[in-house]
Amino acid sequence: MKIIVGTRHCLVLSPQETETEIMSDRSQKISDRELWLWQNPSALNSVLRGIEQAAAGEVHDLGSFAEYADLEIE
Repeated sequence: MKIIVGTRHCLVLSPQETETEIMSDRSQKISDRELWLWQNPSALNSVLRGIEQAAAGEVHDLGSFAEYADLEIE
């Protein structure tokens, strides 16, 4: 059973070995918009690798994209 507490957290209740025993575990709620990433190991590893590279200073400046700011997208 999952009980939503606020908009970002939930409480997960799991039955244990006996009928009278319940274990609670706090967890964070993942938005539907971000859930796909957690369900796709390849994409998640790519994002985590990018974060590690950025933290290590391994970045490539691609310049400004300001010229595209007003571009209308169909």
